[in-house]
Amino acid sequence: MVLRYKNFDEKFKKLFVENLKKHTDKGYFIRGKKNTNSFYCSKYIWYIYYITAKELGYELDLDSDGGFMVFPYDLIRSKKLEQIIF
Repeated sequence: MVLRYKNFDEKFKKLFVENLKKHTDKGYFIRGKKNTNSFYCSKYIWYIYYITAKELGYELDLDSDGGFMVFPYDLIRSKKLEQIIF
């Protein structure tokens, strides 16, 4: 399954790629989603979108239930993402 952020334009894309590179060296550990000392798979995806939007001056939370942790199904259920391939 491939999901795409509905507002992914060139400005967002440029900063998104920079943030991908900036946050690749963190260790793998399961902690709350806003703790940036480490990441797990769905938290990493969530965080890159979250921090990119924040740096562009707006809020974006792709976690559909807004919980303490973010899981793959939280991303799948997000109304801000669209499924482009299944």
